Amino acid sequence: ASAQHRAQMVTLAIDGQAGLDMDPLELALAGSGRPSYTVDTLEHLRCAGGPDVSLAWLIGADSLASLEQWHQWQRLFALAHVLVVSRPGSPLPQALPPALCRQVRGGGWDTDPQALLQYPAGCLHRLDLPLHAGSATAVRAAMAAGRAVDALVPAAVARYIATHNLYRLHAG
Repeated sequence: ASAQHRAQMVTLAIDGQAGLDMDPLELALAGSGRPSYTVDTLEHLRCAGGPDVSLAWLIGADSLASLEQWHQWQRLFALAHVLVVSRPGSPLPQALPPALCRQVRGGGWDTDPQALLQYPAGCLHRLDLPLHAGSATAVRAAMAAGRAVDALVPAAVARYIATHNLYRLHAG
């Protein structure tokens, strides 16, 4: 799906959720013609919010497992806290790689959620949420196979996907 379709699906998914808003920053960065890196997005957000505002970035445990391969990954912790949730098939690790420990405040998992408010960035925090089977890969695979995605995405998003005939030809 195009960036515009994905942005509209996010808007539909968070409609009515207090405190959530779809930020078009990534769409603007993608329009620059160069690769979009998380570190660039966080730099923009940090500049907009100022140096003392607490900024948190949410990722899945699957992303944490490959974080050391990301572009300028070490800088991420100077720009934001990193909140990590487990995903189906990707539980939260107990032990962290030494290189990652050297980048985070306290040298490992932060266990005090108040630290996220005390500091503007640098904490690595576990966020315990119920696991949800929905993922972009699962949605694309279900659509390509002609299966319903109602259990994977909010109803408004499922209707949008069907209306715009998204993901019908692409699996995985």
